[in-house]
Amino acid sequence: STPVASFSTPTIVGRSVQFSATTTKSGAISLQILLALGGFGHISGSPFAVTALPAPTSAANCILQSAGASAVRAGTTVVFNILARDVYGNPTTSSEEFVTRVVGARAISSTVVRASPSSSMW
Repeated sequence: STPVASFSTPTIVGRSVQFSATTTKSGAISLQILLALGGFGHISGSPFAVTALPAPTSAANCILQSAGASAVRAGTTVVFNILARDVYGNPTTSSEEFVTRVVGARAISSTVVRASPSSSMW
């Protein structure tokens, strides 16, 4: 499985130790800092609660869902759901605009659809 976070090599700066962490999973994360000597005890304030927000929406990772989208009878309404995702597959939380186009043998129509994070059907 893919690790949730990666860490830089710690460096000593003055009287402190610095490192960075990069996460690929959005949501609530618990960052635990332990002192290895003396039984792996938590440092003061550990574990730290961190909320990781999703990266910007990636068109390549968005998912289109529909029942019966491959064959539609004229005059029938078909509902499509666009599930917006970031480059890591996390659901995005910001509003997005998607351009929808219907291209047929004799016509092309286009519209902009504004998606809100609270709606499941875009």
